[in-house]
Amino acid sequence: MKKVIITMLLAALVLAAVPALAEMSFTAAPGAADSTMIQRTVYEGFGFVEVDFFRDVNYENPSVSVTDAAGAPVTATIIQLDDDDLTFQISNFAADATYNYTISGVRVGRTGAFTTASGSFIVPPEGATAIQKVDYDRDDREIEVEFTTLVQYEQPAVQVITADGVAINATITDWDEDSIEARLDSRLELGAEYMVTVTGVRTAQDAQFGSASFTFIAYDD
Repeated sequence: MKKVIITMLLAALVLAAVPALAEMSFTAAPGAADSTMIQRTVYEGFGFVEVDFFRDVNYENPSVSVTDAAGAPVTATIIQLDDDDLTFQISNFAADATYNYTISGVRVGRTGAFTTASGSFIVPPEGATAIQKVDYDRDDREIEVEFTTLVQYEQPAVQVITADGVAINATITDWDEDSIEARLDSRLELGAEYMVTVTGVRTAQDAQFGSASFTFIAYDD
């Protein structure tokens, strides 16, 4: 009977320790930069950088510092704070360059000491306007083209070409800083491959407006 009681007590102690260990695994020692709380860092264009955390975080007088590859400081300002992400903007940055950042006054959860989290990001080179995905709406005969970074337009146009080289006319219906929509004159064949080209578009790093192309399979969203 004593053996059973001892076994139960040990099991209870282990279970009680598990939540504490899980919480500690996301918390750096005071004064040490922690990269384990950061899930990903995305350069969105025009100096905007989004930092996504693995879990919800809390802030206390948060700030961000950024340096270039040589260690020189770069001006950075926090633009938005959310429970699980943070957005800051840098100025006077260069294209095709790597930057390091440190966020101060952040912690995972609602308990423990506030600490720092660090990471890095790359500002893409000029002419790096790129499309990351295309959604197709068969009922409305529309496509939505999403870019990898924020973009600007100058007399934009959208063209869709079949695998046989046949062009399908497209009329732009809407656009914003990271996507553009167009209505097609005819429906696409589901499961077929097409290439879309957007002209009159550029990123913050581009000196001139150019074009971006992307090959996709038509699926009805």
